[in-house]
Amino acid sequence: MHSLELWRKEDGGYQAAIDIDYGTKEKEIMQQVGVLVPVQHPCYQYIAGGGSDPVRLADFVSQRQFKSTDLYQVAFRPLDVIHQMSIPLITETHLGGLTLNRQGRRPFAEEDVRLAAQFARFVVQAHHTEEVLARALEQRSVVEAQDHLPLRRAGLSRREAEVLHWMAQGKRDKEIAIILGISHRTVTHHVSAILAKLGVENRTAAVATLTHQ
Repeated sequence: MHSLELWRKEDGGYQAAIDIDYGTKEKEIMQQVGVLVPVQHPCYQYIAGGGSDPVRLADFVSQRQFKSTDLYQVAFRPLDVIHQMSIPLITETHLGGLTLNRQGRRPFAEEDVRLAAQFARFVVQAHHTEEVLARALEQRSVVEAQDHLPLRRAGLSRREAEVLHWMAQGKRDKEIAIILGISHRTVTHHVSAILAKLGVENRTAAVATLTHQ
């Protein structure tokens, strides 16, 4: 079994960030879990402290100690979960992890942790991509409403105009690559071409040209 647990950074703390349409009973349980995890789950505390490597629950606490917590009684015992490993997920806006849960007596071995470490970067990248696309969707109507004609007259290609408009939205090259579905290298090439065609030295100056269209 596995689950994805995320908390959104708000006002110096973290609030649960995954909204699911649970039934009344399940919703009450999840609300309890949301309160208990930051206080009683050592893996959460490890991640909140900046830990980025996959860790096992057993690395911090014995089964006997954890079974005495309210969190175990509420969330682990009903599912008969004994062992858990967490793959940290830390971004500018979120804190959380992909948790791998195991029933039965066989604990997660060191080899399992090493395999999880190789997988971890893909988990982080997937979440980052989802965040970038979500924010882009919110801003897409603003960007699509922009008139590309003045930029085309200045010598920019349509793609270069699109890149410049996303630059104006504060997007970095890697984020623009995700939004437009092109490679990071291609975006970097477009940015260089934009600066040359507009006769400016940096991104700030290039973006400033949009206000003078």
